Amino acid sequence: MNQHYDNFTLFKSIAFSFLAFFIILVTIVIFVYYSRKKIIANKLRSKEKELSIQKNALNQVIQAQEKERIRIARDLHDDISSKLNAVTMSIHILKMDTITKEQRDEISTSSLEACKMIGENSRRIAHNLMPPTLESTGLDLAIKELCIDYSKASDLQILYKNPMNQQIFSTLPMDHQIHLYRIIQELFNNTFKHANASSITLTFTQNEDGMRFIFDDDGVGLKKENMQDPTGIGLSNISSRAEIIKAIPLFHKSEKSGFKFELIFNQK
Repeated sequence: MNQHYDNFTLFKSIAFSFLAFFIILVTIVIFVYYSRKKIIANKLRSKEKELSIQKNALNQVIQAQEKERIRIARDLHDDISSKLNAVTMSIHILKMDTITKEQRDEISTSSLEACKMIGENSRRIAHNLMPPTLESTGLDLAIKELCIDYSKASDLQILYKNPMNQQIFSTLPMDHQIHLYRIIQELFNNTFKHANASSITLTFTQNEDGMRFIFDDDGVGLKKENMQDPTGIGLSNISSRAEIIKAIPLFHKSEKSGFKFELIFNQK
């Protein structure tokens, strides 16, 4: 009798142990299942958010490109087409026998000046579309030319620091170099139009973690709220292009109470 009771007690203990183990195992399986489900859901949300950011960035760049096309079309119409019409009219007048020598000389001189301006404007428009130096020689020389152009067009003192020259850009794809060039153009334009600055410094450095670009001016700088949301002051194009090349843009006050922009890119 006692042996039968002991066996029953042993069986009951084993059964309870097995049941407890089964409950624990089921609990673990359910926990792992819902944990993985939650992780996958979070990854999907994160991916959707990333895709949304990339889409917005691409839309910003497309909008900027459309504005650029409109501006170029306007330049072609106002600067090129109108001057060509004037030259055409001048040529017709030159063919007339009734004009005097003085009039002929004056019309010839003005026509030559108009042709010279057409050539200069054509080069400027072509340069804005795609700087020939960028494709033929590289980004380093294209930036140097950009600095010279802005120095000539204003009283800005511009210092370009890049000890590695073109070598620092050797691993960047051409489309990344173009986006980087457009970012620098946008920074120049903002400083030129809004900053009331007297000097600009551009610096490129590289270490084992990647590359860093710093644009620094001594102008009025950015307000705190605009640093947190630069889209409100026309800098959205910069953020969008930085997003496309997977770079980190940082807008903040300069140590010299001006404007400072950092771009961390080509990270390893």
